[in-house]
Amino acid sequence: MSEGRLMLRDLLYYKDSSTKEGILSAAKVALAIAMIEDDYDDKLFAELEEVGVKAVATRAGGIGDNVKNKLIRNAIAAAEKAGVVEATPTNKDIIIRCVESAMKMFEGTLSSIFGGGLKIGIARYNGQIAVAFYGVIGIPGVGGDREVCGVGVMNYGLEGE
Repeated sequence: MSEGRLMLRDLLYYKDSSTKEGILSAAKVALAIAMIEDDYDDKLFAELEEVGVKAVATRAGGIGDNVKNKLIRNAIAAAEKAGVVEATPTNKDIIIRCVESAMKMFEGTLSSIFGGGLKIGIARYNGQIAVAFYGVIGIPGVGGDREVCGVGVMNYGLEGE
């Protein structure tokens, strides 16, 4: 940990098991983007750009299966518009797989009726791409909202820079 105050390096890196060196984690970056308040996005993106991370944030919300569709559509559109990925069928498929992986926790019987709003963080670094979300879901009219988060990572297959 850095002396004095907590730094991005302390939060967003992990130790490589073979070299013991700190490696920037696309998954940790995507989760951080999804979890921080919108007011801090620009500052975080500026710092990430300095170390070569391409990143973007967006939002999605809805009810039931509509949430998954919106997560996929919004993640693809944001990643392409921000230049995190090139607009190719392969890159779209990779983002879809990341979203599906992040949404594994929603594969229950109630997944077709819950509603919510989620912030999506997308980060690309060193051949990895991660899509993460954080937000609140609940069953409309019942109450009992709960926090949720998820992350999906792909380590290969991205096209372009």
